Amino acid sequence: MDHYANHINNPIVSICVITFNSSKFVTETLNSAYNQTYQNIELIISDDCSIDNTLEICRKWIDENGSRFVRCVILTSIKNEGVTINCRKSVEVSNGVFLKHIAADDTLCPNCIKDNVNFCMTHPSAQIVHSVSYVYRNIINKENFLEIRNGAPHIFLSDKIQANDQYKYLLRHFIISTPTLFLKKDLYNIYDYDVEIRDIEDVPFVLNLTRNGIKIWFMNIHTVNYRIHDDSICHNKQPGRIYSRYFIKRRVVNKKYILPYINPIEKIFMHFEYCRTKFITNHNLDSNTLLVRLFLYLTRLPFRMFVFYDRRIMHCYISRKYKKQGRLKLTNMNINT
Repeated sequence: MDHYANHINNPIVSICVITFNSSKFVTETLNSAYNQTYQNIELIISDDCSIDNTLEICRKWIDENGSRFVRCVILTSIKNEGVTINCRKSVEVSNGVFLKHIAADDTLCPNCIKDNVNFCMTHPSAQIVHSVSYVYRNIINKENFLEIRNGAPHIFLSDKIQANDQYKYLLRHFIISTPTLFLKKDLYNIYDYDVEIRDIEDVPFVLNLTRNGIKIWFMNIHTVNYRIHDDSICHNKQPGRIYSRYFIKRRVVNKKYILPYINPIEKIFMHFEYCRTKFITNHNLDSNTLLVRLFLYLTRLPFRMFVFYDRRIMHCYISRKYKKQGRLKLTNMNINT
């Protein structure tokens, strides 16, 4: 009976660190897992066939610090399979009631796991939670701070908004700060990652959840520090060039998960943006020249105007729908600094 009570009140949380050639930052990520104020944690490191010394660093770190966790696992791969499969492998071996994925270049705030567990305990219907992230360039310190994501009041963050309206909004504007996601493992028994899209795991997964009635709860607390650097998959660019291969892969996501569910006008603008990006990428335009900057600005302007008005329309739609239910309120308004 005591064991069952401990399982309910102090559940195991699996921190899954996703690595690929992460030797530069992985120690900082692992240290942030070690420094969690919540104690009942298992650590899973899932490596996607790194060719640097990431695995050596991880093994040495676990030898020195592994006793802090209830269980430590290192998963390896004989070939590079992509982010999606790498995340899926970590889920399959985890024993936690809750899962927290973190890329090996980001860090967790000390109270990240504790705050998320407390939120889920006080909101029993919450199966997946997102929160606030701080964004930094290269080094996580005050001098390199860029922005706060999900820190400002927004209608999508209301505790009254339902999953179907979240889905309609996310189809057009994916505002979830993915590194902050914290969820129950049981969700993966129903909805899994789309392994056909190897480097974009978050958008299809979240859209599947909301389309099938799983609401994403919001906790207005700073839990994760997100790092932008040139070596990451999302932001990798050749020197002096613009746009990464990641943006082109978003086209696959759009065709499968977004374009079939939006109206024809929205499809036209999305296709226009894709063609624009493809042209820029194929011609290897140098963004440092004045002429290219002017071209980028002028061709981007129609899409930006469309996005601005599209967001206003969605905002008005959701506001009017929930107006009868009283004023929309945000959950946990205090942000830890």
